[in-house]
Order: sequence, then C-alpha cells, then structure tokens
Amino acid sequence: MAIVKLAHDAVCAECGATLKKGTTVKAYKRSNGSVIYYGFDCHKRKVPHTPEETPYKAPQELAIKVDDLLSEILSVLRQIRDHLMGNTVPTEQVVEEIASDSAPSELTAKDWARFWATAKKLGLDKEAVYALFQTHSLKEKIRTKADLEAAIQTMKEMTSL
Repeated sequence: MAIVKLAHDAVCAECGATLKKGTTVKAYKRSNGSVIYYGFDCHKRKVPHTPEETPYKAPQELAIKVDDLLSEILSVLRQIRDHLMGNTVPTEQVVEEIASDSAPSELTAKDWARFWATAKKLGLDKEAVYALFQTHSLKEKIRTKADLEAAIQTMKEMTSL
C-alpha cells in the first residue's frame, strides 16, 4: 500500500466515486499487477453545513419524548418495587373480586378494576384503601359511578399530601 497523488483519473474501489487527477489516494498493487485505488475525500465524514442538512428536533418534541420516557421508567420502577416488597395482588384474588362485583349494580367489573389499578398506581395496597375509607366493605361506600369517581379523586388527593 502506498499513498500517492493520482497521475490520471481513477475510480474508488470501495464506493465507485470518480477520483480526479492530482487527488491523494491509497494505492494497492495486486498480485496480478493491477492497481486499485481508495480515495480519502470520498470517505470523509460528511458534516452538515446547512439547516436543511441538519436533523432538527424541536425542543418541545424532545421534552415530550423525555417526559414520556421518564413516566414509563417510573412505572417500571414502581412495579419492581411493588414486586420486591410483596405488594403484588395474586391473580386469584383479583378474579374473586371481579366475580363478587357482578352483583346487580351500576358499577361493573371494569369500573372496579380501574379503581384498584388507580390505587396500585398511587402506591396504595388493599389495607390502605380500606383504612382510607374507614370501612370493611367498599361496596357499602361506593355504590355508583359518581361515588367511584369521588373515591378515586379522594385517593389522589390523599396521596399527593
């Protein structure tokens, strides 16, 4: 291998770019006597010079993506914490609660599932929720969707203190 200035036009063996006479290149002599050239200029890292060439992200877009990422990370960390502290609810218990909620009521299993998911997201376990509402049966306190929404709001207010 030798670094030389071209005496005539050639083609870069790597990318096929035209190399003009006088260009500095790497020249490799093959065993069959032919010479192949690799250009320097055609493989330089190209730095954008104009705003059109520069990939641009609006600061607001980046902030939103960072906020989304942080909320996802916090959610995963909470789940890990709950798992390590034993605050996970067994599947059988959830199924029993949903089945017991099927009594004639304005509230559905989906409503109760949302309620318990919100409680879990706020870091409240079953005992803490019952203590917060000072009852042994939430069905006695929460009978309608409006009651459920008020209860969720109460949990949010109490955990934000």
